Amino acid sequence: NMTFEVVENGVSRQFKEVHVQRGYTLEELSQMLNDASFEVVHIFHAYKFRKPTRRSDRVFFVARRMPDE
Repeated sequence: NMTFEVVENGVSRQFKEVHVQRGYTLEELSQMLNDASFEVVHIFHAYKFRKPTRRSDRVFFVARRMPDE
């Protein structure tokens, strides 16, 4: 849960947001891309352009749309 405060025209208001995250394995994401007609070109550890490790908490996928058959 996160609480934010916004001041507009001298009036302050607060609002709350709930952010939910879901993790996927590299295999699950690769399969989802394949099911959507994408080919996985490369997978990088986020921000490093290195091969991801078991400890990588975020990765980037490079994918290419497969031609229609």
